[in-house]
Amino acid sequence: MKAYNIKAKSFSALNEFDKAEKILDENKIRATAIHDQNGLAGCFYLLGSIYSDKGLYLKSKELLLKSIIIRSEIGDELGLGAGYSFLGSTYAYLGDYMQGIEYIQKSITLREKNNDKRGLANSYLSLYKIYIDIGESDKALESELKSLDICREINDLQCVSGRLTNLGEIYQDKGDYQKALTYHFLALAISKQVNIKNRIAEVHENIAKNYNYTKRYADAIKHLDSCLQIRKLIGDEEGQVSARLVLSQINYNQQQLKDAIENGTRALNAGLMLNLPYLIKDAHQLLSNSYDKLNNTDKALYHYKQYIVLRDSLYNIDKTKEIVRKELEFNFNKKEELQKLEVAKKLAETDAESRKQKMIILFTVFGILILTALLIFGIYQYRLKLSSEKKLQYLNSDLNLKNYQLLEKSDIIELQHSTIHQKNKEITDSIRYAQKIQTAMMPLKHEFASYFKDSFVLFEPKDIISGDFFWITEKNDKIIFATGDCTGHGVPGGFMSMLGVSLLNEIINEHDLTEPALILSRLRKKVITALRQKGLSGEQQDGMDMTICVIDKTNLTLQYAAANHSFYLIRKNESGYLMEEYKGDKQPVGIFGSDLKPFKQYKVELKKDDVVYTMTDGYADQFGGPKGKKFKYKQLKEMLLSIQDHNLTDQEEIIKQRFTNWKGQLEQVDDVTIIGIRV
Repeated sequence: MKAYNIKAKSFSALNEFDKAEKILDENKIRATAIHDQNGLAGCFYLLGSIYSDKGLYLKSKELLLKSIIIRSEIGDELGLGAGYSFLGSTYAYLGDYMQGIEYIQKSITLREKNNDKRGLANSYLSLYKIYIDIGESDKALESELKSLDICREINDLQCVSGRLTNLGEIYQDKGDYQKALTYHFLALAISKQVNIKNRIAEVHENIAKNYNYTKRYADAIKHLDSCLQIRKLIGDEEGQVSARLVLSQINYNQQQLKDAIENGTRALNAGLMLNLPYLIKDAHQLLSNSYDKLNNTDKALYHYKQYIVLRDSLYNIDKTKEIVRKELEFNFNKKEELQKLEVAKKLAETDAESRKQKMIILFTVFGILILTALLIFGIYQYRLKLSSEKKLQYLNSDLNLKNYQLLEKSDIIELQHSTIHQKNKEITDSIRYAQKIQTAMMPLKHEFASYFKDSFVLFEPKDIISGDFFWITEKNDKIIFATGDCTGHGVPGGFMSMLGVSLLNEIINEHDLTEPALILSRLRKKVITALRQKGLSGEQQDGMDMTICVIDKTNLTLQYAAANHSFYLIRKNESGYLMEEYKGDKQPVGIFGSDLKPFKQYKVELKKDDVVYTMTDGYADQFGGPKGKKFKYKQLKEMLLSIQDHNLTDQEEIIKQRFTNWKGQLEQVDDVTIIGIRV
């Protein structure tokens, strides 16, 4: 039964529907004879898939419902998850978007419950398609990001390439062309790796559109040529029409009106043959504009009229979608909350151990804060009580005021001093224990040497525990390291730094992310959630500044994203040493007003023996020197350039000694972290 169903599915994937149907019809008889309900449900499901591919959605719905009834009777929750997802998509094709979303939500609930990761990714993809179809781009983006996380978690590159492609299209529609381009090229690289030709062509077209919008026409045409070649090779006629229309739009933007008309006409004729109404509409509009610029009013008017007819006929479809959008605003949030409640128990069980570890750390630090406050209050109360008791005792004994005052100034103060000293020791011991926790969570300094033979980490907390932190790991043959500076120092800063390290472990190690901008964006979201920040006026703006670098030592490249940070790269050339400063975004990892912008990602080409320095602001902000002024970044740059003939181990000692000399007898004003690595 299973083998025949798989064979039928394979024929269906090759568009040989008749062969697939014949096998499945025979398999239904076979399944009935041996009472194989699971196999029979599979037959109905695959037949529903075939009719959907044929565009016969009512018949598809009928068959899928038969499959779901059987799956319910035999308690096959995995099969039900697949059936509900497909049925939801089918209802959407029939124009019943609300019913479609409801079935997909059922699918998500079941697949969450049964830890069906691959199926869950597909359910979120189905949800994304509905949201895109009705113009809900923000909800589509949310669904596709969830799907991408799952695809990466299960290491399904085909799935990852599809999600990246869709995310690029969403950001392009939103007008964020730089972010869209980042996703496009990620999708292109992975699609080539797994050799998905139709998707490679699709991404080339998306890149061409992006370059057309940003007026990089030569680059746009180059990618469009690649797209057309692949689509001709695989026989994708609809794709060729779409690409030809994009080429016509590029011609028009370049004022190459004859070429625009030629390519637009070819796209129009092919679109008419294949009955592609949206592409036909766009072709008429472009041809009308082109003829109008050539003062050919007759043809311009003809194509304009055709465009208007199609636009009006398609308007009813778009209007229906608008009505659905309004219904969604009213109804869907309730359904989503119910779905979240239903899966909460399962999520709680699977995440319990991870949360337990995080909560131990967070409550340890938070407990120290509470303990400190309680001890101070207790000491104050103790002093009041002891003072009152002594006063009462000696006043009742008819001692004179002078003797009482002498006793208060000697015995009571001595006793209070002893008590405060003991409590202070207990508080310090607790904070030192918190320091051990922080040290255990962060990598050891010498771990950098396992990734970079010549490196150093200068880490000088202002207090016992630090608001600065550093972090390093290796993923997919790339070295990822971070330098962070949290709001505050001491116990509050230590609390934030441990939160930052914990979240980086979760984001990078558990979700397998290696794109610096995505890591920062995900980290910001989790920090805001953890601190329950709302962006309200007067709210404490806690967060962290950070640099994240991803180094590919094989290809000698560095990708980075930074929040309120910059870093330096020093390279040796014929005339000596040259320093470049690379800056990030002027926004923190945390709440920053109401307008949270995406973090930007940059790429730097490296050369062997380049030295990279990342740092927090503590060193440059330190007061000292003969006039008690700040050290400042200018002096820091000059110092780094002056010590390039030393290895990095020696550089650390020089930098540390210079800091000590500069500070002198003044108090250290902030935590200090500088990391140096040689490529």
